[in-house]
Amino acid sequence: FKIKYHPEESVKRKEEQVSALK
Repeated sequence: FKIKYHPEESVKRKEEQVSALK
């Protein structure tokens, strides 16, 4: 996906996705 927001937002979103996969 393309990042259209702040790096911190992308990191937080990524962490949420990773936690969701687990």
